[in-house]
Amino acid sequence: MKRKAGLLALVSLAGASAPAHAYLDPGSVSLAIQAIVAALAGAGLPADRPIDGLDLGPWLLGDSARSPRQRFYYFAFTHLQAVRDGRWKLVLERPENPPWTSWYGRMIDAVTAPQLYDLELDWGESRNVAAQNDDVVARLMRLAESVRAEIGDFDRIGSDARFFDTGAVRPRMGAWRK
Repeated sequence: MKRKAGLLALVSLAGASAPAHAYLDPGSVSLAIQAIVAALAGAGLPADRPIDGLDLGPWLLGDSARSPRQRFYYFAFTHLQAVRDGRWKLVLERPENPPWTSWYGRMIDAVTAPQLYDLELDWGESRNVAAQNDDVVARLMRLAESVRAEIGDFDRIGSDARFFDTGAVRPRMGAWRK
């Protein structure tokens, strides 16, 4: 998977085009659709289960200058690829063509050391600034470990992982451990 400039999305809602700032915000993703539609319909979200989406309506319509989602975790299948918090995106180490991704792995390039990008200044992710920002790298690595403990990663099942299929849960997981 080649890196993208954060998440680039154009969203139209109720006939209004998303503001220009919507193009580089991690909140403009499909997981927000349920929360947006529920808010527009005046309905609440289910309280009996975790909902990952946030209502982006006010932000998309220009009533708020900042998206309610400032953190975003990039997964390829079950593998955590990157962590974004506000302007910063940390691309995590990963092998080229990971075996747990099947045929799709051929599109995933290797990252041999964490790479940090300031998406406010470098939305094309062309300048790795990890060496100049040790504190940001450390903070984002802590976020990565936190989400791995909660959701899981290719080599572990998190405390809040949700499985909807029957049968063994990730039976080959041990094969991918380092």
